[in-house]
Parts: sequence; structure tokens; C-alpha cells
Amino acid sequence: MASIWQLTAIVFPSKTIILGVILDGANKASGISSAKLSSAIEIAKSYFKSTRSGDKVSVKWKGVEQVAETDNHGFFALTADHPFSENQNPEILVNGMPLTYEKEILNVYAVRENHNLIISDIDDTVVVSHTNKRFKSIMTTLFKTYMERKPVTSTSKIFDALGEGHDIVYVSRSEYNLFPLLSNFMKHHEIPRGPLFLTPFISFRELLRNRKDPDFKIKTINLLLEHSNHRQIVLVGDDTQHDLEVYAEIARIHGPRIRKIFIRQTDLRKDRRHSSEWKELDHYVNNMVYFNDATDLTMVNY
Repeated sequence: MASIWQLTAIVFPSKTIILGVILDGANKASGISSAKLSSAIEIAKSYFKSTRSGDKVSVKWKGVEQVAETDNHGFFALTADHPFSENQNPEILVNGMPLTYEKEILNVYAVRENHNLIISDIDDTVVVSHTNKRFKSIMTTLFKTYMERKPVTSTSKIFDALGEGHDIVYVSRSEYNLFPLLSNFMKHHEIPRGPLFLTPFISFRELLRNRKDPDFKIKTINLLLEHSNHRQIVLVGDDTQHDLEVYAEIARIHGPRIRKIFIRQTDLRKDRRHSSEWKELDHYVNNMVYFNDATDLTMVNY
């Protein structure tokens, strides 16, 4: 039996992109309970689930049908030159068999393209994740509910200051196993809505090994900018997990479009502005802000 782990529709003015992950077996995590035990169990269970690879996935809505094939991680993506609305209920078929799914599984995001674009990291940029402390990071993921997870208040202030004249997307090295948790976290803490681009769904062994594609964020952001008509881009990240190196490479390729970069300082004892990575980034983009939770962000020129 197949089931849908997550389903996302990104609606551009002239096209729709639909992304999803298909599991082998039932999915009970779409509406993760705020109870600690339930959250821990459902998140932990996801690392022992199998995905469906090589399956034919058909998505139908308003007389439109698009077909894709799942990869080795159960992920599929398809593009259609047709509109899609938030109240749409697309029909999903896997190898010709219809799938039922909860309404909460489907996330619809509108991208206007005549606005500026914010591309933001998630871990330790939007949500406190302790990514530089591996064991604490895993324990936080497994045993704290989305209601207990703490938002990074300084980043939220930056989003508020930038205003509604921006589209926003999130690109993170967190795996798709965490999609329900992160999605619920953002809704609960009223973080600006935007598509979540995450690394592939993984097993528990892969979680412990932590061997993810080091170029995932560069590849994903490059792909987004190559297919986007946004003229001005704001990058938001932190000084862990190689955001400085990633954004330096992005700025090297797309320099004129990068309007501003915000980097959060995660450890007040370490100032990364003296690092070679910061100097490389500064070579391509002069308009950068290094901030922490004590920074007076009202003085920043947005």
C-alpha cells in the first residue's frame, strides 16, 4: 500500500510545480499531535519507513493530468502550464491506483514573481536546532514538539521588516522526514509561508551517518533562480552549516540580483566576519548584515 508523506503545489503566474514524497505503507504523521510522546513516535517512525521508487505518479485537476516517476527516495516533481488554486483537491494515482490523503497533506504556495524574493535557511536561522551539536540536534528533533521548538525571534523581525512585498522560499539540509514538523512549526509560530525545499527522505542509519549531498543548497538555489523572474534576491542564513560558502557561490553566479544578505551569529564567542568565508562573500556582495538576537534591527537599512 502506498501513501503520501507530503504534497506541495507551487503556483507561479504561468505554471504550477507539484512536489511530493510517496511512502510504502500508511502515513499517520500529517497532523502530528502536540503531545510530546506522539510527536516523538511519529517523527522517529518516519526513519524506519520505506519509500516507493520507480512508481508512476499521476496528478489530476480540472481536466489536467501530469505524470512523473518517483526517484530512489520516493520523491517526484512535475510541472504544468495550468493554474492551481488553494481549494483544489487533486486526484493522486500511483501505478494507476487512486490514493486517499488528508487535506492537511497538501500545501499550496503562490509565487507572484513581480515581487522581490527571500531565500532563507531554516535550522538555526528560523528555528533553534543546535545543528553544531549533533546529539543535541537529534534529541531536539525527536523529543520536542513543534509547539515546544523555539523560533529565532531576530529572523522573524527581519521578515517583518522586509514586508509583504517579498515572496519567500526555504531551502534547508533538513530531510523530508521533518516536513510535517517544520510545516506545523511555521504555522504555529506564524512564520511567513513559503515552499520548503528539503533534502531527500532518509532512513535512521542515514540519519546517524549524516551523509547528505554537500552541494544540495547550491544546486537547489541555482535551480530556483534559473527558473525565477525575480530581479532582487535577499538571502537569509546563519554562520553554521556552510551558509557563508553557499551564499558566496550563489553571489558569484547571480551577483547583480543579490540585493542583501543577512547572516545570523549563532555563537556570540565566535565572530565569523574575520573568516576567509566571510571575506569571500564580501567580495561579491557588499550589502551584508551580521546579526544576533541582541542586534538592534530597527537601524538596518532594508
